Amino acid sequence: VYWVFYVTCRKKLYWEIFELKAELNSDKKEKKKEAVKKVIASMTVGKDVR
Repeated sequence: VYWVFYVTCRKKLYWEIFELKAELNSDKKEKKKEAVKKVIASMTVGKDVR
């Protein structure tokens, strides 16, 4: 049970980072601004966003 939870959490985190990278590379200024806010919020709570 623990292994399934771990794999699920890792996939979710990977997907969130993938979406953030896509938003940061967007041409729209507003999308980039929101992505930067999300990155800062994630770093504030201690998520690894490398």
